[in-house]
Amino acid sequence: MNILLIGIDAREEGEAARTDSIILATLDTNNKTIKLTSFMRDMYVPIPGYKPHKINAAFTLGGPELLMKTLYEVFQVNVQYYVCIDFNAFQDVIDTLGGIEVEVKDYEVNEINKYIKEVNGKNSTLLSGPGYQKLNGQQALSYCRIRKVGNGDYERTERQRMVLGLLIDKARNISMFKLPEVAKAVLPYIKTNIPTTKLMNIGYTAYKFGNTPVEKARVPFDYTFEETYVNGMSILLPDFQKNAIMLEKFLYSTSGAASYAPVYMVNNYHSQDKPIDKRGKNHQ
Repeated sequence: MNILLIGIDAREEGEAARTDSIILATLDTNNKTIKLTSFMRDMYVPIPGYKPHKINAAFTLGGPELLMKTLYEVFQVNVQYYVCIDFNAFQDVIDTLGGIEVEVKDYEVNEINKYIKEVNGKNSTLLSGPGYQKLNGQQALSYCRIRKVGNGDYERTERQRMVLGLLIDKARNISMFKLPEVAKAVLPYIKTNIPTTKLMNIGYTAYKFGNTPVEKARVPFDYTFEETYVNGMSILLPDFQKNAIMLEKFLYSTSGAASYAPVYMVNNYHSQDKPIDKRGKNHQ
């Protein structure tokens, strides 16, 4: 089952928005695995019914339906369902689930604080420094948005997958009896075409997978695209056929790590994170 997770950059209800993140969540019930695949927003792709553009324009032009259709026609991935969330709602969901713990690098602190203030103004709760720490909703959202430091948008999409993986792990460690309570708290913050009863079934299915690792990938895959310019825009021009084949192998292999897709470690800045605030914990 494929569910498209769409993070939009709207600050207020009804505001015209672009996709700040496009992540495909795949639930493999046969192998009891969850896979997260980021689609980088600067990919230059044909959009059905429109001229080629960056893939994040598909949502602006035709909402989640056009974005799902674009993914199907370009990468042959069939997506029936979507979950859409804006900045403020994402912050509330993080807070509802009790925050997340990550290692914040020294070069990330100023960028995180900049984005916190941009969205929250006088109500901002800023970071005091780097290190392994718990992030609230404001801080986690801003952590997911950084793209001007480190390895740019490649590292940004990795942060997004990592945060989603942490949220999935938190949800899977909640008592089964508390799941309806959490769902009731989260549902008002999202827009989705998944019927409520089916959404609950999906939640229980993922819960029963246990604590199997969440596997992650990024499209375009390494060595399958060119960084270039079109009409003055900086874009990623992917080899569509190669990426479609590699995506299929990643999604349908029994283990994403054992698939034929190139190893993602080239851009994996955070896989071996260790705390640097001397708490004595060995976290990754």
